[in-house]
Amino acid sequence: MGKLKINRDKLLKELGVLFIIFIGNLILALGVMLFIAPMGFMSGGATGIGLLLEHVFGLKLSVGVGILNVIMFILGFLVLGKRFAATTLLSTFLYPGALAILESIPAISTLNSDPLLAAVFGGGLVGLGVGLVIRVGASTGGMDIPPIILQKKTGISVAISMNAMDLIIVCTQLPYSNAQNLFYSLVVIIATTIVLDKVVMLGVTQTQVMVISTKYEEISQAIQDKIDRGTTLLNSVSGHLKQQQRVVMSVINNRQLHDLTNVVKEIDPHAFMIVNRVNEVHGNGFTLKLEDRLPNKGGISK
Repeated sequence: MGKLKINRDKLLKELGVLFIIFIGNLILALGVMLFIAPMGFMSGGATGIGLLLEHVFGLKLSVGVGILNVIMFILGFLVLGKRFAATTLLSTFLYPGALAILESIPAISTLNSDPLLAAVFGGGLVGLGVGLVIRVGASTGGMDIPPIILQKKTGISVAISMNAMDLIIVCTQLPYSNAQNLFYSLVVIIATTIVLDKVVMLGVTQTQVMVISTKYEEISQAIQDKIDRGTTLLNSVSGHLKQQQRVVMSVINNRQLHDLTNVVKEIDPHAFMIVNRVNEVHGNGFTLKLEDRLPNKGGISK
């Protein structure tokens, strides 16, 4: 019975991942076909090469992207192996398929005529779509693959090689565009980067709080009792008087910061607080299931 439950949970999890990949690719295609392609904006990645092929050879965007995705998929399979190929297989066909469906709807390209609006919303949708796919550990395929291969073979950072390739791809579209579109294309890239970063980190970032106070024991206990978060006591030495003192450290979710600040100030109005944003937290109280959690031993989480 337990094994059946585990298998069912695993199946539901896998179906959830497939659904997110599907939605992510659909949103990505909507961003391109609703806002970027109709305005003639330049783009990086597989979409940029697809736009270039459309200008040079008259290929439909979906056809050009589809051909490129298949080539990159085969390259990824041969160099990076079956496991990587499995994570990109769905996107390889989903994205060009969604583009093809949207291309067949003439009204899609006439829904918006404001270039600035198109740049902001187009970049936002592209960032949202790609971000959702990356969040579940998958890849959008296409031109994501060469930078990963370069990193494996040469050690060059994926971010560096990807940005370099995107810059080259954008430059190849300059003869078919103009200065105004170049500026709008930069807005698209900025909007994509901002939204992508927010989506990937959504729900992952936490807040680390460090409190320096002579009433550290009372503050530590209050955080555990009233905020329902664990604490860790760190040894420190004051810089001026060279006195030994304790620092209360806790990691909380962002919405708890206001409550924790009030708790600390009620106990010691002169307490010194340091607040940092942390990108990722693993372990007891954050990533472990309730039944797997350990009793609170004074650690970071309760």
